[in-house]
Amino acid sequence: MEAFLGRSLEPGEIVHHINNVRDDNRIENLGRMTIAGHITHHRTESKHTVQSKKKMSESRKGRKLSPQTIKKMSDSRKGGKHHLFGKKHSENSKKKMSEAQKTRFQQKENHPWFRKHHSESDKKKISLAKKGVPWSDKRRDAQKRMRGKL
Repeated sequence: MEAFLGRSLEPGEIVHHINNVRDDNRIENLGRMTIAGHITHHRTESKHTVQSKKKMSESRKGRKLSPQTIKKMSDSRKGGKHHLFGKKHSENSKKKMSEAQKTRFQQKENHPWFRKHHSESDKKKISLAKKGVPWSDKRRDAQKRMRGKL
């Protein structure tokens, strides 16, 4: 592909094999795509019928992944490996997300803090933090008072 283009591929560009045969490198079988475009293409491409997708989904239900597999999957999508790494939302997207959150949180049950409260010790820590006093200093002073050293 690079010989055909007369240049190297740009960062974020990949070669897509149109017929999905990776070793069929005829130029008419190759296409240039962005990584995000390639992911979208393969996710939306209908390789399976609705019935076969349902069967596959049912067969995976209840299957547990090992901690090592979960870690590998997580690591494969972190930082520069994630397809949205370094990209920023447009102002229009930010506005849409904000409106969606407002609509979602109009019902109290949908709010992440619904029926959740801070413990008394957390409330003290928050109060002290707002006053600008590090919690560790206050606790150290309290412990010294209890021991009679302050």
